[in-house]
Amino acid sequence: MTTPAASELPESIQVIVDAIGLAAALKLVTEYGGISFYVPQEIPPGHVLEHLLGREAATALAAAYQGEDLQIPRCLSYLVDRRNHNIREQYASGVSAARLARLYGITERWVRCIVAGWSNDDDRQGALFPLK
Repeated sequence: MTTPAASELPESIQVIVDAIGLAAALKLVTEYGGISFYVPQEIPPGHVLEHLLGREAATALAAAYQGEDLQIPRCLSYLVDRRNHNIREQYASGVSAARLARLYGITERWVRCIVAGWSNDDDRQGALFPLK
């Protein structure tokens, strides 16, 4: 099992990853995915970005995007792939399906489906209303 690569993220986030690192960029996606926010030219002490990202990453973000409004994509596919990867690893290391279900806010049955390799992308199920 390999961790989903940062190269699987949308290009707009990959540019941010280059500026502030993957971990900080994913914090932005989690907090601001699907919305825009203003990046000040300088990060004052106690600014929300400093709390979210840490001083170093927030300063790097401000240096790269001084005074811009950033549109942060949701990156849902990447986040789900990453979650599923983590579930498989934790399950393989002995964490119960019930514990993982509580941890990730999903059902125990869905944990077992993830571990078995099933996904929503499974095309064995036909469409109810196929497009012409």
